[in-house]
Amino acid sequence: MSAVIVSMMAATVLEKIYGSQLAFKLIYHNPVFFAFWALAAVSGLVLAYRSGMQKRIPVLTLHLAFVMMLAGALTTFLTSENGRLHLRESEVMNYFADEDMMRADMPFSIELKHFQIEYYAGKESPMDYSSFVTVTA
Repeated sequence: MSAVIVSMMAATVLEKIYGSQLAFKLIYHNPVFFAFWALAAVSGLVLAYRSGMQKRIPVLTLHLAFVMMLAGALTTFLTSENGRLHLRESEVMNYFADEDMMRADMPFSIELKHFQIEYYAGKESPMDYSSFVTVTA
């Protein structure tokens, strides 16, 4: 778990200084990083079993939820497509531009109902962005 934490700290610093693309390339999409997470998950399950955690259902459920989240993250990484979707209010889209800027159809439509920006009090710096969307299958 220490290796995962140190890796994530390094990724955060890289992302802040050089941008997300480098952090993803060097750390988040690195096979060693996946191995750290896999080792942490397997170690956690073994430790949970050895400590008799199966007798404490709420604690076991919490740990299994962490494993499910990791499995979901891996599935997303292996099967997802990256791209850009530019929406204006009241606009409906059913495609996006992939990384090579080619049109990629989606199996659903998305409509931007409303977009708002909240600013820091007395400043012109954005504090938060909110998008209200409708997804239609």
